Amino acid sequence: MQDIGKVGIPSEILLKFGKLNSEEFALMKTLCVIGEKILEASTPEFLQKAGIIAGSHHERWDGSGYPRNLKGEDIPLESRIMNLADQYDALRRRRPYKPGLDREAVYRIITEGYGRTMPEHFCPAILDAFKDIHKEFDAVFEEQGPAPLSRRPGTYGGYAPGGISVPLPSQPRPLPGWFPAHTSPASSRPPYSGR
Repeated sequence: MQDIGKVGIPSEILLKFGKLNSEEFALMKTLCVIGEKILEASTPEFLQKAGIIAGSHHERWDGSGYPRNLKGEDIPLESRIMNLADQYDALRRRRPYKPGLDREAVYRIITEGYGRTMPEHFCPAILDAFKDIHKEFDAVFEEQGPAPLSRRPGTYGGYAPGGISVPLPSQPRPLPGWFPAHTSPASSRPPYSGR
């Protein structure tokens, strides 16, 4: 649910096999704000909480994340937890642009760092907890099994139960009250106030 904002991202970007250019990555980063707006407007409190997670689960402990460049304790606890869990899942699962990694490789990447993932991206207490319970992450992942991938153009990241492809429009649909396409979502909202 943390990535529900992907519904507003063109499938050409979600399914791209190569590295995103700076314009594509800027658009991809709007998924946090889109997801936050979808969920914070919900009536059930748990969905409002999910909106907080959707809006800040790509923030990093060292302040290098997005969309608001929050740092340390300014990142909601729920989002700090989801940041690590989401990174684990992203590294384990194959994507149109990369293979999935085995659990040992993912553990090393999260705890020691490699490429774009470094231990300083994660809350130290949550990273320590992960080191203690990483085998439980593995058990949950194995229980879920790998998501089937479809590489057909116009499908949502290729992920759907049973290999069903979900077509999306090639351009995000503007919704009333959302930031205009030319406005940076990070600049259209004040910094997180610590709800």
